[in-house]
Amino acid sequence: MKKFLRLIVRLVECCFVWRVKNSTHQENLKDSTVILALSFGVGLDSPGKSNKALAEIVRDLYNQHKLPIIVQKEIVSCLPGPLCEEGVRAIIREPRRVREKYLDTREILEQCKSLCSDNQYADLDMKAILVAHPHHLWRTKRMAEKLGFVIHVANTKSVPYDRRSRQWWTRNQLFYFLREVPTRIVYLIRGWI
Repeated sequence: MKKFLRLIVRLVECCFVWRVKNSTHQENLKDSTVILALSFGVGLDSPGKSNKALAEIVRDLYNQHKLPIIVQKEIVSCLPGPLCEEGVRAIIREPRRVREKYLDTREILEQCKSLCSDNQYADLDMKAILVAHPHHLWRTKRMAEKLGFVIHVANTKSVPYDRRSRQWWTRNQLFYFLREVPTRIVYLIRGWI
């Protein structure tokens, strides 16, 4: 019965929870061992407005905490060269399993986990600062926790949507919600969140 109730609660969250509480320094951002940064869409002729804003947050976090960074290619292209040489330890560019397949959040986080384990970028608790678009954070955080990460959430409230994104669902809030709710439900059914 408890398992069924938890499933119902999580199903309701899939439809209605869009904000994730940011971690603060008191909540051990400084005790994290890695920064994980997930992109949000991609512009027509650039990484896009959303990814530029995410890159600024990654840069600020790195300057404060000097942690290794695992990042998607759309964000890394917005980071200054010295930061890339000094802080970026891995760039996630494509799926490991099936070439030409869409690189989804699950695959990105699985690669993050593998990179952390292989390169010892995280301790036994895999404490990570998560950087993602504010409306992407709920699902991303849940999935990362399922994979064994202890997640501290970066403040990404300033990250906008990009109306010129190639991915229609990352162009505005309405489009994103229309795609995200079914995606969350599929991930819930698969046991990923």
